[in-house]
Amino acid sequence: MKRKVISRVLTVAAITSVFAVNTSKAQLSDQEYVAVTMDLQGILELNMTTEPQVDFVFNTIQKYQVGITKYNATRL
Repeated sequence: MKRKVISRVLTVAAITSVFAVNTSKAQLSDQEYVAVTMDLQGILELNMTTEPQVDFVFNTIQKYQVGITKYNATRL
């Protein structure tokens, strides 16, 4: 009688452990990948009325350390 009970307990434990191992490896993924194509149209066009290149000459240590600021260097 004890052998039957022990055998049943071991069988149930073995089946339970198999299901526990299989379900513990299952992982849910909440990531999805969606391809999106966009056609962007320009709605604003800016024209520069000044030269597009602004030159900065760092010919002193102070200009190099502090920097150079040129106000109204370009106009749109």
